[in-house]
Amino acid sequence: MRTGNKHKVVPLMVVLSLCCVLIALSCTFFGAHPLDPLEVFRVFAGLLWNMTTLVVRLLLYLPSRLLPFRTEPVEVFPWNIRPEWVGSLSWRIMLRHRLPRVALGFLAGGGLAVAGAVFQALLRNPLATPHTLGVSAGGALGASVGILLAVPAWGIPLVTPVQLFSLIGSLCVVTIIYLLARDRERFSTMKLLLAGVTIALICSAMIMFIRYLVHPDRLVVLDRWLMGGLDVWGGEELVSILPLYLPAIVLLFLEVHRLNQLVFGEELAAGRGINVRAVQVRIFIAASALTSAIVSVAGPIGFVGLIIPHAMRLVMGPDHRVLLILSFMAGGAFLSVADTAARTLFAPTELPVGVLTAMMGGPFFLFLLMRKKYGM
Repeated sequence: MRTGNKHKVVPLMVVLSLCCVLIALSCTFFGAHPLDPLEVFRVFAGLLWNMTTLVVRLLLYLPSRLLPFRTEPVEVFPWNIRPEWVGSLSWRIMLRHRLPRVALGFLAGGGLAVAGAVFQALLRNPLATPHTLGVSAGGALGASVGILLAVPAWGIPLVTPVQLFSLIGSLCVVTIIYLLARDRERFSTMKLLLAGVTIALICSAMIMFIRYLVHPDRLVVLDRWLMGGLDVWGGEELVSILPLYLPAIVLLFLEVHRLNQLVFGEELAAGRGINVRAVQVRIFIAASALTSAIVSVAGPIGFVGLIIPHAMRLVMGPDHRVLLILSFMAGGAFLSVADTAARTLFAPTELPVGVLTAMMGGPFFLFLLMRKKYGM
């Protein structure tokens, strides 16, 4: 970490944390059906009230059951609370649409930003992203196959056929890339990059072939999915990514010290006692699994994994102990704000957030380059 930036880490993290909370709350106000901010605060206050009531009930109920003598029940909060906001239209929109969508935006944006930062460190290539290595393209190809086959809904809870096909496609591509990049003695990052780019081009060609074959009615669905979006209803899609998402991102955060060593080169890292090949394999598999989980639900959303890590490096330097945390918060806030703008500026229709991030990402990246070169 840059010496001059050490004293800014904690204040910046506190500010970013507060900004993330305010952004998450503000993003629930806007949409095709705008909500009254006071009504939103009432919903949040009601949820907090009910959660507090539940905790107090448990704290007062359990001791009375565990003690050898009877205690008189103490009523701190009224028991049968049913405020007037429960069941209202705002309540349903908040809980079934806005909150899951904002939560998915933070998880997807933060995960893509973390994966981008990790891939850039792994390959020591500033242009490396989850899309560069073909993971997103594999998920898009899998989803395209699922849409082409028009697989009907099944009895598997929380997972749709398209989501499962996308996840299988991503994991298959990850396996192929890993096998191509693996050597007997080392894990070749150059082969990893070349194999990823090549596989991504092959997947893109196969997607175009599927677009030619698919029925026109399904073509609209396919094109809409390929644009990327966070249009979810309820928490099923959000919950479905957690079994793969959480272990992958936890593993990446545990590897931050080894990532800092890999940035300076494989030889130097090996000289400091790092098992370079094992670390590279773990990081690649974890970052790819994280990307696969996100793409299976949100589709291929670009530029988040490229822009956010670079912006955070310009602010706080290349130390991954701080960079991954800041990238996660900034990436989640960025994608949530972009999705809010996409569903608000074009209401009552909705622009896919992947289109908006692509339109914003290029100019913003050029701005960062000019800022670094000319000291803007």
